[in-house]
Amino acid sequence: MSAAVLLLAVLLVPGDPATAASPVHVAEGVNLTPIATEAHPDQESQRPEEADAKAGEFKDGMLWRSHPEGIEVYAATSPAVLVPHDLVRAWADTGWENGPFGYPSGGHYSAGSDTRQPFTGGILGVRPDGTSYWLPATTELPDFTVSGAGWGHGVGMSQYGARAMAAGGSSATDILEYYYNPAEVTDSSTAAASDIRVQVLTSKTSEVVVSGGKMQVIDPTANQAYTAPAGSKLVLGRAGSQLAYELRTPDGFDVVPRDNNEDGVPDVDPAPEANKVTGKLIILWEGTRDWPAKNRATISVPGANEESSAPGVYRHGYLEAGLLDDRVNLVAALRLNDEYLYGLAEVPSSWPRAVLQAQAIAGRTYAMRKLNTVRDSCDCNVTDEVQDQKFTGWKKENEKSGYGARWKAAVEATIKRNDAGVPRSGKVVVYDGRLAETLYSSSTGGATRDSEDVWGGAARPYLRSRPDPWSLEASAKNPYDAWEQGTSQEEMAEVFGLENVMSVEFERGKDLSIVSATATSMSGRSKTLPGKEFRGKDSGVGARSAWITGIEPSVGPPVETTIKPGNFCTTTVKAGAGIARAVSAASDGEVICLQPGTPKPSSVVLKPRQTLVGGK
Repeated sequence: MSAAVLLLAVLLVPGDPATAASPVHVAEGVNLTPIATEAHPDQESQRPEEADAKAGEFKDGMLWRSHPEGIEVYAATSPAVLVPHDLVRAWADTGWENGPFGYPSGGHYSAGSDTRQPFTGGILGVRPDGTSYWLPATTELPDFTVSGAGWGHGVGMSQYGARAMAAGGSSATDILEYYYNPAEVTDSSTAAASDIRVQVLTSKTSEVVVSGGKMQVIDPTANQAYTAPAGSKLVLGRAGSQLAYELRTPDGFDVVPRDNNEDGVPDVDPAPEANKVTGKLIILWEGTRDWPAKNRATISVPGANEESSAPGVYRHGYLEAGLLDDRVNLVAALRLNDEYLYGLAEVPSSWPRAVLQAQAIAGRTYAMRKLNTVRDSCDCNVTDEVQDQKFTGWKKENEKSGYGARWKAAVEATIKRNDAGVPRSGKVVVYDGRLAETLYSSSTGGATRDSEDVWGGAARPYLRSRPDPWSLEASAKNPYDAWEQGTSQEEMAEVFGLENVMSVEFERGKDLSIVSATATSMSGRSKTLPGKEFRGKDSGVGARSAWITGIEPSVGPPVETTIKPGNFCTTTVKAGAGIARAVSAASDGEVICLQPGTPKPSSVVLKPRQTLVGGK
């Protein structure tokens, strides 16, 4: 056994009173608070002055003592830090306190299958095979790039996937029976000519303006119907518990007298009050089924389309105006099978006809499931926003360059009418004799998702995860077939509740969506979050979809440098020089290296913790 190995054994065999190691003293300002270490059972009673052969002192007064798992390093007034056996070897190979790493500044921890420990000059680590390495003391903390694919919840039909399928020759039925398998497409005469109630606006106040024809306002309280010319405006608000309204001509005169002044004459004192109604106003306009006329009027409602500064414009049906939770609530009532679907703005009208028809059928099926329930929250069957389906009314049907006509034709291709032109049936998606819940979203990252994985509840046989390569095909022209977003170090650390984050690993499920994400800090602490929490808008990084494909740091992890004692020489003995003299002149704990050609002595007396390296 070499002198170096023999000396290290002295420190690593605490049971032998003749050779065991001793506790350590810490330099002022060095934090030796243990992190995930086991305290020595005699720590409280064994003071430095009581140390036996199992204890000792470093060069600057720091103390050490043996421990069943290694040695403990401490100061007279500071807690002890355990350095495990394997890390004691690594520390010795770098010259103990004489080398570049100084003293331990924290407890050891696990980093994957490795064991690491911070020192004042860096981090020492030991691999499972016993080899050791070091890492720099300071490392740049990375920001992160989160990459993925897809947009939306991913349950049911992928709209961009359907586009690619249609481009490849699939029919509307092919598309729907793939995404909703084992559901089927069939004709349904149920509620073929029924109206659907669509909430188009809820606001403190509202306006309704008619164009291209007359408007009529039916007041149930006054039991009167008031007719106003083209360009007239209906102003709505609240007066106590009642709906208040003013109906004005294009010149600003009252259509409904509000005082003793003659209609069409400017009002004088006393100032007129708004008309008040208990219940709901009915608003009609020329050229609809409810008011057949040569003129084909439209009405516009500012603020009705959340995604546009332009007002919502409506051609079909009629409006109801009432109060809901002290706010003006506007609901359009129009025939589901055609008038409502004409205004469904879920896909661009320029897309292939098969995908337009598939969207019309899916939209009809979704809306028909809602017909029997008027929701208290909106006094409607559906809203006009994507929480249900995006409905923009006349704006969709009247798209320029023939696009509105293409969409309307796609809707008509899914309807059968009687001789009077009234719908008698429409194509729908059914499963086990009932309307399917035809959920859909923009695109996926390569597979659709099971409904219960997104919202919980019972599994739906037709809303199962299935491969969706079409969302990622070039013919889909999907702007979200690959996306990236940045997440700062501060944001990532906050998401995981760690002091910092060096890396994030993640797992994906059978539907290719993220199942979990595990972050590791610089100190080796790790935390795992469910995929939904990691990607969430409020709880996580706000990822665009569940299909995460990468979480890359802006800088890589610190490089591990394998420890070789010959790289940490504190004293070098040249060939022909006196080895004994060099050992005597060197301090305790130094690494003494023999240059090539220097014969290694058969015996040499080393000072405590010295290491002899090299020679022949």
